Amino acid sequence: MSIISFGGVTMVFISDSFENALLEAEKATGRKKEELIYHVEKGSGIFKNKQVKLEITGFKQKALIGIKDGNIVYKEGDILPSITPEPNVIVSVNDKVIDGKVSIKEDDTVIILPKNSDCKRNMSIEVSEDQFEAYLIVEYIPKREYEICDCDMDNEITIKAKLVNETYPEKYTKDDILNILNENKIVCGIKISSSESILKTGGKCTIASGTRPLEPVNDQVKYYFNIKNNKKPVEIDGKVDYYNMGEIDYVNENEILVENIQGTDGKDGCNIFGKVTKGAKKKTINLLPGAGCYLSDDGLKILSSLKGSPSIKGNRICVFPVITYDKDIDIKTGNIIFHGGDVVIRGNVKEGLKIESGNCVKVCGSVADSKIYAAGDVLIEKNVISSTIIAGNNQIEEEKLIGLFSEFAEFLDGIYKSFMDLKNSGKLRDDIPAGTIFKVLLQSKYQKIKRSIIVDFNNMRNSGKCNDEAKEILNESLKIYSQIENGYLDNPFKVNNLHKKISDFLIKYEMKNTPADVYIRYGLNSNISATNNVEITGKGCYNTIIKANNIVKFTGFPGIVRGGEITGGGGVFCKEIGSNAGALTVIKANKDSVIEADMVYHNTIFYIGDLIYRVDYPIKKVKVFNKSGEITVEKLKYEE
Repeated sequence: MSIISFGGVTMVFISDSFENALLEAEKATGRKKEELIYHVEKGSGIFKNKQVKLEITGFKQKALIGIKDGNIVYKEGDILPSITPEPNVIVSVNDKVIDGKVSIKEDDTVIILPKNSDCKRNMSIEVSEDQFEAYLIVEYIPKREYEICDCDMDNEITIKAKLVNETYPEKYTKDDILNILNENKIVCGIKISSSESILKTGGKCTIASGTRPLEPVNDQVKYYFNIKNNKKPVEIDGKVDYYNMGEIDYVNENEILVENIQGTDGKDGCNIFGKVTKGAKKKTINLLPGAGCYLSDDGLKILSSLKGSPSIKGNRICVFPVITYDKDIDIKTGNIIFHGGDVVIRGNVKEGLKIESGNCVKVCGSVADSKIYAAGDVLIEKNVISSTIIAGNNQIEEEKLIGLFSEFAEFLDGIYKSFMDLKNSGKLRDDIPAGTIFKVLLQSKYQKIKRSIIVDFNNMRNSGKCNDEAKEILNESLKIYSQIENGYLDNPFKVNNLHKKISDFLIKYEMKNTPADVYIRYGLNSNISATNNVEITGKGCYNTIIKANNIVKFTGFPGIVRGGEITGGGGVFCKEIGSNAGALTVIKANKDSVIEADMVYHNTIFYIGDLIYRVDYPIKKVKVFNKSGEITVEKLKYEE
């Protein structure tokens, strides 16, 4: 080992550890620790075990390596040299190919060769997942010849090679493309011209494109009237006027109401393999004219046959006559019964009156202590006080009729079976008349029916809203009931036959679904029903009963529900429920619906289906719903 001295001067480094002393020596000498020759002594005296003395006595000499004319040149030293080959160079050391940095000894066998490559070419086809596109991929790889570069001697060297020759393979031709397309059975939408550039240089291009099927354009319905009836409050100059719910549309005779804009069927497509994909047929629309309308000769338009208000009833377009009153309705005017169409009242409806409409009712003022029955929507721009409002009255009456018939059929079935059980038990004398047995059964087991049936059936029969078959059943039911009540029913089989007749009627009866809405600004001590939605656009409701088959929502300000009972089959959406004084307020929704409110006071009762929850203290941001069969109330406690 060679020792290099410093002219007789000794280099000493003292530190608190060997590692730190060695680090200081590296910095001072500019040499790596592997090159240092040193002597180490631990501290003594008062610094014992706290200091380390490192004395540099010399340096190790590096071995050198280089390349000359492709061969290794080596100069011996204390520190072994290393070589690192570049990717285009192959180096083996002692018959082992290396791919990274390796230390070399003088007696190692090192072979260095350039990594030459042969020329290659490749052509392939790539097909899109939907098989409507094919892509041609061409690759040319040239033959490359390298020569090992000379390298000056150093302790660490990188072996490099330089490119001395490059030869490209023969180019593909259009015939080659046709051959590979044929091999892949691609026959449609071939684009040979798009391949010219990549035949020269390589790359990727679209070589075939199929024809995708064109989507159909469905028939479209164009309405020439406002199908939403503009029932929302009108905005004028940026301000919402809650007193103005807009005008009812009005059309003249022979006006176009609806037009069927004809679409087109889809067109067939063909993928690159020649497989045809059929285009879909368009969805067609059949226009159905209702009352007050007729179909054009080409079947593409519905026109009005009279002057009136257009609307959609079920799946039919109708026009209803409109009767308009430009002043208040009072005792001088009398009740308004207009089953032929809409009723528009531009004033108020005063106390003690009744309005019936075959379609919609619009009141531009308030309604007080009156009754409004409409087969369609009811729009009241101001207040409803101590009144009854029913929208979709015909459907509600039908539901009531079906309910009455179902209840009465159940009664007939029950009392007949009770009679037969008694007769078959042998406990009664044979001389007791059937009428007497039925009368006793009615008085002992069916008091509920006895109290209500006469009034309900008579009211339904006299309403004029039953068809002939229903009216016939009502008359027969009242007759049979009277015979049972008075004890002179002569034939018990009359009860069973009537039960069968009612059951058959219920099975075949098709109830009309006529969704109708109610819109009011404010309600007090009233009863409001709708077959669709009820919307309160102003202050709210107090001690009012509201029932909607779908949604009840309070969209005005402050939107208060205080007292009464609100039922929304599809949900109830309020801003404030109840009061600080604890006014009893009941809110109901179906089991799959939700109730939401910004603020709820104590003594409010929520129903979700049959599930009940009572509010015991004020809460806010409330959401009530059914979760896995249990009522769930999401809420925040209100703190003043």
